Amino acid sequence: MKKEYLKKLFYSFLKGKEYTGKSVVIQNLSIIDKITETLCENNEEIKLLGVKNTSDIDRKIIQKLTKSKKFYWHTIDKTADNGRAVDTNLTNPLTGRAMTGSSSGTAINVFLGINDLGIGTDGGGSVIYPALSLNLYSFAGSGTGLKSKKIKNSTDGLTFSAGIGFLARDLETIHTAVLILLDADIISSYSDYKIAVTEDLKNYAIFENIKNKEFITDHFKNTDNRTELMSIFQKVFEKYDILIIREELIDITFYGDSIMGNLGKKSKEYQFLSNKRAGKVINMMNLSAITVPSDELSSGFIIIAKTGKEYIKPLFEAAAILKSSENQLFKRYFSDFLENDSIIFE
Repeated sequence: MKKEYLKKLFYSFLKGKEYTGKSVVIQNLSIIDKITETLCENNEEIKLLGVKNTSDIDRKIIQKLTKSKKFYWHTIDKTADNGRAVDTNLTNPLTGRAMTGSSSGTAINVFLGINDLGIGTDGGGSVIYPALSLNLYSFAGSGTGLKSKKIKNSTDGLTFSAGIGFLARDLETIHTAVLILLDADIISSYSDYKIAVTEDLKNYAIFENIKNKEFITDHFKNTDNRTELMSIFQKVFEKYDILIIREELIDITFYGDSIMGNLGKKSKEYQFLSNKRAGKVINMMNLSAITVPSDELSSGFIIIAKTGKEYIKPLFEAAAILKSSENQLFKRYFSDFLENDSIIFE
């Protein structure tokens, strides 16, 4: 067992204790015995799991992940009050602003290294946007049937069920969890499908490696109205199977929050500056999506696929092409666990 991995594991437990009462609601230290047994038996690295504090997440999902002995349930994570799109009780550790919600604690605990994988719920962007705001990877699984059975109403009067999604610092961890849950053995490739890419991405050289693509006009950037966004999606998916867009600077200029946006015309204009667009309706349209962070603040690609498990493999294949190398300064500050310059015992 690598020394660096064990250090990281100890760090996760210590950091989880430090953040209990903040982004962590409950820390489950009883898993230490189970983890010790697993490490002694097969010497394989395991992953720590955090779960959003909501009954929308079926226990069977958690059980299936933990029974694999690849994931161990470490924390119950704080969520924004009443599913709000911004959590005014938590601070985004990257930007210093109020944390994007509602899977706010889950995203923070992954970002800080308390957990390797977080399970959240997404009604109108509540997995996608916390992930983008912290430059994390995420997977929104509504298109695969990963959804709550509860029916809810959005602040703009739309009926929906929350989708289940995952957040992680790397794509591979999410991929492992999805394969366990969906028993996905799909032989198709992304090159078998028609892919639309918004034309603002033409200058990104990486898209030369995406096959079978066409560049289309980006109509998403012009509206944050859910009804209009859904109409745009419907037209795109009449012709294409997968769509790739980019959204940037999430909740940096102003917050994309319906409560604040409902307080007069000026607040609505400010809300538009949050840059939350397509992610607001991905779950409501029963689509699947992966966010791939870029090397720019609170920004990244969103790869969106039609409903159906058959799109999961091409979704991950496209994400693997688009992922970039980790920013080294970012890694130094937020990923090099226990390497801080503080007083230590001799």
